[in-house]
Amino acid sequence: HTILEWTGICFAVFTAVFSVIHYRFTRDLSTPIIGLALFFTGCLDFFYILGADNILLKPVDTASYMPFTWSILRIFFVVVLIAGVFTVYMRDKKILKEEVHKTKDNLNEIYPVLLACFIFAILAFIIVNVCVKNYLPINYFPKNFISRPIDMIALVLFLIAGLFIFPYHYRKYPSLFSHGLVYSTLPALAAQISMAIGSKYLFDPYFHIASFLKLISYGVLFVGIALDYIHTYRSEVRNKERLYSSFKQLEDRKKELEEVNMELDAFIYSASHDLRTPLRGIASFSSILKEEYGPKLDEAASSYLARIQAGIDKMDELINKLLALSKAGRVDNERENVDMNMLINDAVNKCKKVCDVGVEFIVKDTFPKIIC
Repeated sequence: HTILEWTGICFAVFTAVFSVIHYRFTRDLSTPIIGLALFFTGCLDFFYILGADNILLKPVDTASYMPFTWSILRIFFVVVLIAGVFTVYMRDKKILKEEVHKTKDNLNEIYPVLLACFIFAILAFIIVNVCVKNYLPINYFPKNFISRPIDMIALVLFLIAGLFIFPYHYRKYPSLFSHGLVYSTLPALAAQISMAIGSKYLFDPYFHIASFLKLISYGVLFVGIALDYIHTYRSEVRNKERLYSSFKQLEDRKKELEEVNMELDAFIYSASHDLRTPLRGIASFSSILKEEYGPKLDEAASSYLARIQAGIDKMDELINKLLALSKAGRVDNERENVDMNMLINDAVNKCKKVCDVGVEFIVKDTFPKIIC
């Protein structure tokens, strides 16, 4: 019996540890609250077995201490599990009702866990102090069909939790751990039936069967949280690998774009210089034509020559802008407010000069200033 109890305590402690680690990955408060409920139940099992073996605690009457304490611990176990489930449910219901966004302070997220720890610790302290007294109620009636009536309380609670509360919790918070919580009620119910109806005296076969079934219920929770942790950890690893792969692809794409931009800048710079050479020739010949033959040209020819000069100036301006564009990626540009209305009106006026008469331009709305 001692070996079974100590194994169950280890299951409870490891389940609580895994539940806290699981919370760091998923931020699911339902897991640590239930894990801590099991942890404090394990603490009570610790004091229970110390008292049963007369270690640390003062000597007790084993015949009255063990049956009554075992029953109280089972009631405590199922009650704190149900309380943990309802704590999470009420918290989420409050958040949905008030439409509260995520808290800025991460400590606010663990308030329900701290509250549950405080409540469970107080209950554990009270139960331990009550159970170490010498005078405890009798919990064995060998001649009755129900030889241990107090265990029927936990039996009914496990039945309600297994049929209604834990399945609802699993549907609301689907995970391997919450699924294991549902299945853990099966050995727990079997343990209560074996103890409440089968066991007629201390340490009979049904008593040990019940202790072993209780260990299985702890083990189911431990396996559930362990598998859930493994699944969550593997998911995190896969997510990090996908994130790293995406980051690597973005880095490679960035390098490719940088190379393309460098080639484009080099092309623009070369093209700008190549365009400037014939433009200078046109500008020189137009200047010579104007100086030597200007007085001899009629009004139409002078107008054409003026248009050629204006086109040369415009082309030179465009080449200078191309050169500025080729340097844009290598210098830090200062941003400034730009009036979109002025740009649009300028574009409309330029279009009006080249469009046929009768074309109407309508700008209905005013546009905001932008920073670019």
